[in-house]
Amino acid sequence: PGAGTAPAVAERREVSVTAMRASRVEAIAVRSGEAVRAGQVVARLDTTFIDAELTVARAELARLRLEGEAARTALSAEARSDRDELAGEVGRSALDVAQLEAEAQRDRSELAQLDELIARQEQMVAEQLTSTEQLNKHKLLRAKLAQTVEEYANTLELARANTRTARRRLARVGSRGSADSDELQAQLAPYQAAVVAQAERVAWLEQVRDSLHLRAPFSGRIEKVVLRAGDAARVGDSVLTVVHDQPDQVVAYVDEMAADRVRPGDLVALRYSDGSSGRRQGRVVGLGASITELHERFKPVPGQPAFCREVYVALEQSSDRAPLPGQAFDASFTRR
Repeated sequence: PGAGTAPAVAERREVSVTAMRASRVEAIAVRSGEAVRAGQVVARLDTTFIDAELTVARAELARLRLEGEAARTALSAEARSDRDELAGEVGRSALDVAQLEAEAQRDRSELAQLDELIARQEQMVAEQLTSTEQLNKHKLLRAKLAQTVEEYANTLELARANTRTARRRLARVGSRGSADSDELQAQLAPYQAAVVAQAERVAWLEQVRDSLHLRAPFSGRIEKVVLRAGDAARVGDSVLTVVHDQPDQVVAYVDEMAADRVRPGDLVALRYSDGSSGRRQGRVVGLGASITELHERFKPVPGQPAFCREVYVALEQSSDRAPLPGQAFDASFTRR
């Protein structure tokens, strides 16, 4: 015999989209109740600091690549005739320019970060949350750094002029020599290793930045927006919750007296408990490991103990409307 009729409910799968890193919420891209696709950006955390670090890391990667190429040129030139020595001069000049450009980019980024720090400290001083001693130190440091940044223009122009001159001289005499020898490749190996390591760091920083763009883990609807734009988010804080709105499984609560009458593979007819039209069919795919107390929602007498066994029912494909997560059914079991 079958287990008769039992209350059942469409499975409710809810996931919190959490902050993987401490940051400030920059924007919430969705509203409660809005449908979302898997992978859709639903919120963005502040990327200011990681953007600055990425700028420096990318500049360093560019510098290392140019340094490797310059080293290749310089090492090849050492193995050539005196006439080919000019190729090394071009390489060194290009390296000087690359280093200066990287240093200029780094100092500009540091100057921008210092401006933000000073602004925050000025606000804290105005609010009497700290003394002016540290603020004055940072202002002095900023003045020195700003002067250094201003001096880069002349220094870079001179370095670029040297590079242009060396290239013109090299164009007049030409270049010779092989760049494929085993010895040269061995000498270039440290440069190549440095580029690979820095490229991995850039890729990691890009992943960190991408993790600050929070995405829906699956298609569904936004259940609740917990944080708002401007809020501080700690690691693990829930920013919003997403509910899967196309449940494909139902949990039935079979009375404990009929718990052993249900088997995997049994057919299940599901009728909406609210009396609405439409029926769904399913099949038992799993049984609860033990007898548990019945959910208060389905107790015949509220507040009185009642016990059941949870039975997991997979819904069959149907053109009928999908049930809402948490929607109740009356489940009837038939032994196949």
